[in-house]
Amino acid sequence: MQRTIAMALVLTLAVIGTGCTKSKGGMPSQQPELRRQPAWTLTLNSACASYVDEYCVARHGFKATADGTFEIGPGPQGQVKTGKLEAEELAQLETLVRDLSGASALTGRDAESCVDFEEFVPDSQDRITFTRNGTELTLYRTEEARTCYQGLSRETNDQLHHAIRTLADKYYALPFPDTCAEAADAIHNRYAPVQGCATDNDCAYITESYEVIPSSANQYVITDNCSMIPPLVVGNAKLVETAKAELLESLLAAQNVCGQRIIRNDCLGIAGFESSLGAPVCQQGVCRVHPNATPLR
Repeated sequence: MQRTIAMALVLTLAVIGTGCTKSKGGMPSQQPELRRQPAWTLTLNSACASYVDEYCVARHGFKATADGTFEIGPGPQGQVKTGKLEAEELAQLETLVRDLSGASALTGRDAESCVDFEEFVPDSQDRITFTRNGTELTLYRTEEARTCYQGLSRETNDQLHHAIRTLADKYYALPFPDTCAEAADAIHNRYAPVQGCATDNDCAYITESYEVIPSSANQYVITDNCSMIPPLVVGNAKLVETAKAELLESLLAAQNVCGQRIIRNDCLGIAGFESSLGAPVCQQGVCRVHPNATPLR
């Protein structure tokens, strides 16, 4: 019965370094280190005709750098995501921009040349810029019904556009920014402060609506409800009761932000355990699920 109620409850929800460098003598430098800029940066910016900004790849910028990292953003609120390119991907970009590596590569270039689209107009308007030592050059841009090139040959620029667009399609996860994920993370960040403990008696299992389950009760405890917002599951009973109103308010706000996206596509079903399998325990100052309480789907 309680498992059925839990499933019904789920259905109602459907509405990111720096390192230490060494001096010439091999010892860590004692001076504050300035972040070393990559030798070059390629940036793709796009404007989509058929999609809102958060579902437009590279709308907020996709950067690939000579050190093999990529960066997405910043978003409207300064959101940034970073990661690493594969070695083969970086090597391809290095090959395509090698003619821009000389000391005078970004000066004295030929004027920009433009050609009309021969067959169809793409859905997005793309711009690729190359930056080195603070100097920036627009290599490629599309506007209306034509493509404009500079700095590299038309063939190389087309290859470069294909390469960086492929990387953006791979790494620029949509939506970006993801307000639903941000709202879910905000709730999850509230969990640690209410899970501290001194003894086992401080701990209790918690329902999805942040109700404390009495230690004498045999109740189904949900550990995965297919929601972007994970259940608290276990916490300090007194702290949870004190924070309950704020937790519920945050939960409601996240549900409103996420709408139907609150249900995860990768969910394999509701998971949980019977509270009678073992009372929660206090380990290293944190309330945790009893080792015998293994979640089942």
